[in-house]
Amino acid sequence: MRKCIPVWLILLSGFSIAAQGLNDYVALAVEKAWAYQQANLRVYQAEAKLLSARAAFDPQLSVLDRGKDAGAGTGYRYQEADVRLPLVGGVALNATGQWGGGPWLNPESKVPISGLAGLGLTLPLGPQLWFSDFQQKGNVAKGAVDVATAELRVVAQEVAKEAVQRFVAWSIAYREREAYASSLVRLEDQLVQLRASFFLGASARKDTLELFAYRVMRQNHYLEALQSEQVAWQEMQSFLGPEGANRTWHALNFDSPIYGQIARLEDSPMDQVPKRLLWDAKQQQAQTQLRFERMQRWNAPYVHVNGWQYADSFNPYGTSWKVTWDIPGFNRKNRSERQLASLYLQEMSLGQAFLDQEAQNRQVQWSQQWPTSVVNVQTMYTQAATYQELWELEEESFSLGYSSVFMKNQREVAYLDALIKRNKAVAAHLKLLADWAAFTGQQVEWP
Repeated sequence: MRKCIPVWLILLSGFSIAAQGLNDYVALAVEKAWAYQQANLRVYQAEAKLLSARAAFDPQLSVLDRGKDAGAGTGYRYQEADVRLPLVGGVALNATGQWGGGPWLNPESKVPISGLAGLGLTLPLGPQLWFSDFQQKGNVAKGAVDVATAELRVVAQEVAKEAVQRFVAWSIAYREREAYASSLVRLEDQLVQLRASFFLGASARKDTLELFAYRVMRQNHYLEALQSEQVAWQEMQSFLGPEGANRTWHALNFDSPIYGQIARLEDSPMDQVPKRLLWDAKQQQAQTQLRFERMQRWNAPYVHVNGWQYADSFNPYGTSWKVTWDIPGFNRKNRSERQLASLYLQEMSLGQAFLDQEAQNRQVQWSQQWPTSVVNVQTMYTQAATYQELWELEEESFSLGYSSVFMKNQREVAYLDALIKRNKAVAAHLKLLADWAAFTGQQVEWP
């Protein structure tokens, strides 16, 4: 089963206990998330059921020893050993030995003193010859393994996408709180200096009050950002379950253009999309079931023929046979099962057609949204850098006495706003990338 897990999950699974990056978080989430563990258990359950279904084709040894002793002239003893070897479909080969004697032995069970050895063959005279109930149970169980494995891959991709989104959301909140914290420290220092200047009569009370108002506003921004960060952190940690406790993660650094460190994903072939592979597995299972139900309408007889030899000389003794034929009057059970199997196959075909249409739409959206997102992120980086330069120039002008507290703080507000918008643009870009990677089943090497 392990070999069916996507390669990129194996590459990401080699994290250490001190893992702190986005790649490590995604790998840990895929391994420890509840949804992935449940899907993994369903694969093991399907494999166990397949093993049980294949047990119908295991060789079987049966030994019988029965008798009765009620005194002289009474009683009997009968012994039988049989080895049954299922072949294909409903065909089975068996070798039998029989021994028995005594006055009370059932005449039907009477055998020569030396015993008998027989070689027999059981087979249905119809389609069940190659597509029996036992064969179908094995096919259904194998199809269930394929479906569970395909579901595991889909779940792994969805968990990875959710992990990226939660980590990015926390990184945004972390960097926003960090930006407001730095700004608040600067305002506190400036307020101390301006108050000292006011007491010396070098600054107006209006400027001091205005800076105090900015500091209160920034403190409010900081507390709101801190609260958002705490919520995002809890959501990120809870997604990992108990494994998320006592771990330290490094938030993404949006100051560097991390979008340029990620290779552009290709337009993956739609026949390799994880959800498409899942629908293919379900449709294959439905087709197998329908083919089996159609063959059951024949209600062919089962024939068992056994050729007997003397056990001591192996001279021919004779032949025994048994024919069983169950013929339902209206065959309603099989008719209903054929209808249900046909309707289920139609349902799978509709689901597959819907997914194909969705895949086409998402390909168009991806081809349009990706370049637009790249240009938007580049624009937001330029905007943030521009406002940062304006703010720094305003700070310089203020230190030379050519600006005011109002203008200086307005520049900083504009810069912080641009900084936060830039981070959110990068986050939206990463989420877009994660969504397309999850849908197409491609690997992403995160920064």
